[in-house]
Amino acid sequence: MSRILATLLLALSVGASSASAARSWQLIRGPNVVVIGQQSAKALREAAIEIEQFRMVVGNLFRGAKQPLPMPTLVYLFDDENALKPFVPLYHGKPAVVGGYCHCGSSDDVSIIVAGLARYAESSAIIFHEYAHLLVHTAVRDVPVWLNEGLAEYYSTFALKNGGRQADIGRPIARHVQLLRERLLPVAQLLAVDQTSALYNEGERRSIFYAESWALTHYLLMERPNGASIVNRYLTAVAAGTPSEKAFVDATGVSLKEMDTELLRYVTRPTFSALTFVLADRVDVDEPERARTISAAEAEARLGDVQMRVGRINEAAVRIEAAAAAGPDVAQAQLALALLRVRQERKSDAWAPLEKAAALAPDDFIAQYTYALTLLRREGESEAQEKASAERAYAALTRALAVNPQSASALAWLAYADLVLDVRLPEARDATRRAMALAPGRLDYRIQLAQIYVRQNDSAEGRRLLADLAQVKTDEAVASRARTLLDRLDEHERAVAEQRAREAAAREAAAREAAAHEAALREAVVDARADPTAATSIPPRLPTPDDSKLPTFRLRKVRTGEERAYGELVSIECGASGVRFSLRVGSRVIVAVAKRMEDVELAAYGNDKELAIACGPRAEPDAVYLTWRRADAAQRAAGIVGTAVAVEFVPRDYLP
Repeated sequence: MSRILATLLLALSVGASSASAARSWQLIRGPNVVVIGQQSAKALREAAIEIEQFRMVVGNLFRGAKQPLPMPTLVYLFDDENALKPFVPLYHGKPAVVGGYCHCGSSDDVSIIVAGLARYAESSAIIFHEYAHLLVHTAVRDVPVWLNEGLAEYYSTFALKNGGRQADIGRPIARHVQLLRERLLPVAQLLAVDQTSALYNEGERRSIFYAESWALTHYLLMERPNGASIVNRYLTAVAAGTPSEKAFVDATGVSLKEMDTELLRYVTRPTFSALTFVLADRVDVDEPERARTISAAEAEARLGDVQMRVGRINEAAVRIEAAAAAGPDVAQAQLALALLRVRQERKSDAWAPLEKAAALAPDDFIAQYTYALTLLRREGESEAQEKASAERAYAALTRALAVNPQSASALAWLAYADLVLDVRLPEARDATRRAMALAPGRLDYRIQLAQIYVRQNDSAEGRRLLADLAQVKTDEAVASRARTLLDRLDEHERAVAEQRAREAAAREAAAREAAAHEAALREAVVDARADPTAATSIPPRLPTPDDSKLPTFRLRKVRTGEERAYGELVSIECGASGVRFSLRVGSRVIVAVAKRMEDVELAAYGNDKELAIACGPRAEPDAVYLTWRRADAAQRAAGIVGTAVAVEFVPRDYLP
């Protein structure tokens, strides 16, 4: 945006804040971005082009980064610090002193870039760092932590020049160089860092970890011949399960000790290289005359949405509620009101404006997608209600995909709706595969594909995918979920094998009894013919397996956002911090927690004696189904699978 800054600052006065309130807001679209501001349409277009060009530059290293993003990125431009101040995060209750930021979160949600043009140069590195994370996460699977941060820092120096016809990347970062000349970690230690490492969680971007991650990435891409090929070979090997150290040595062709020496020499050199890209002349962004002036209600709703996303809920509520009241027929205002009610834990009040927004904007991707996602994440529904919600979500996602057929997120959620409904499984499989092709870095899509294969009775293919994901080192949440699903698949297959064995034994017993019955009948007939007055005893014929049914129970329905496992309940630990349920599933013990025992649904099926629920180890482990809501980041770090919502006790001979 350097060229935008130079153009706009000539036109902006110091007292622009008061004038800005009277100026209208405009919106312009690119393939992956929507830029909103009060500046000229030409300036907004240039901002959209820069973000699109950044994505293309990252795509020169990772082809997947050139794929359309699953969700659009919203870019908000403000003239100066005063205009920006109401929309930045708070720090100790006061607006943070930043010139801009990237609220780049989940690939299932929109990302927001907010920039104040007067101080843009100071914040562009943060914006491009976070945006690079989003692009890499979507494009590449299994990126080790050091390389993930190293790439984000490397691309954070992106800057346009020569009127936007060229871009520099990989410029040296002075603070990193200065720190590394004082201290350097062994490369082996850097490669071993994961998301739980203290080195990664120092929380300071100036730390030695960030500095050396940048330096090693910069060295590989700028100094080593065919550096991009080296990085891609390394990532391919890591994704295939090769330990990080071995994958690195194989890709670079040098030992880690030799790399220590080379990196030290590199960071102490007097100059560093940067790379200049010649950019394509044509980027498919709306021309200025196609910019859309948005209504005051829509503008206020969008600004309130920004405030809500950075945690300024009270200010957002005033702005959004006023916008929704002023614009009852403005889809964006109704959508923002629905999202506000969800954030306020007033979910029952969110449905009316959400459904209104979806009805007002059938051709708006974000409105249809948000409506569908909220339906699929709805909690506390009966099975019939959940299926009805899934049907409505499927219809909304179909409309969203008509607008943007290349959205990996919409494709994956469409397939999920099919899974909930247990219909169109071939379509669900194909849609998930398309989502994986568009976003190869999304490992959760691979888990969904495995579940579809299992549902289609192709357990071998499902098991293969899950076994691969269970070995992932860069995403413990994905690896843990894959292991849980493998354990459940093992338990199911064991139960099926045991059931088949019982049925075979029952058939053999029935055949023996039938043969004995027939023999006794023939003998009785012979005896009767010899002495018609004699009493004859014929053994009763036992029922066949088809005549006797094993007990079955109607288990609690697993709801959206929940998982369930069958195993042995080995302990219930009670304390001031809550209740911990430990369940042995195969060779693993998984733990789910609850604040109070009263928060957990307890049920017992087919037990002859009254069930005793007591805290402590279970002298004789009980056969149970444990259901939990998936863990947040803090719970995963503590080795907890999630929040327990139900424990269902079943007889030990029950067939899952």
